[in-house]
This record gives sequence, structure tokens and C-alpha cells, in this order.
Amino acid sequence: MNRISKVKSSAGGAPVTFDRSDTGVDHADSHRQMQVTCKNLDGGTFVVQLLVVDSVDKYVDLNTPATEENAVALVGDNLLYEQVKVVFQDLGAGAAPVVLATFWQKGL
Repeated sequence: MNRISKVKSSAGGAPVTFDRSDTGVDHADSHRQMQVTCKNLDGGTFVVQLLVVDSVDKYVDLNTPATEENAVALVGDNLLYEQVKVVFQDLGAGAAPVVLATFWQKGL
């Protein structure tokens, strides 16, 4: 299992999360490298947040607001995290957000 890609849609602009139940791996131990892209934001933006290992619901922002033209990546030596959350901002009336998240092990 070298690379894991998952696609999720947002219901009404609600945040989208990815964790062990989605990917089958514990991201604190494996597959910590990642890339996130979004589409159908209708002019809106997205922020990728990480739930830090052993924290009490402590999410940290990985990026400033990004648009559909951007990809947000986490590579190299990085934080230990348990969950990835994608939060949407300033979505247009026609928005139907779709998120593609790809995870891989360091060194691939």
C-alpha cells in the first residue's frame, strides 16, 4: 500500500475529514505525507487542518486559504497527526465542494 487516494464530497459546505477509518492506516505512524485539492468551490476557499496526536481536539492550520487552483501538501519531517480536516470558507451559492486527498509514506 504505497499511496492512498480518497475522494469525499461536502454536504452544504460542512467540513470534510479523513482519518484511519477512511484510509486504513494510522497517520501518526504511516502515510503522513499528503496532498489535498478541492473543486466546485464556486469562488470559495479551503483550509487544511491537522488534529495533532494526543491533543484535546487541537487542530492546527496547515495553510492560508487556498483556491481550487491550489494544492496543499505536507511533505518531509512533519507533525504527527490523527485526522485531516478540510474547512471551506466564502463558498458561492452554487458550491458543491469535492475534496481529493492523497497520502503516502515518506521516501516514495
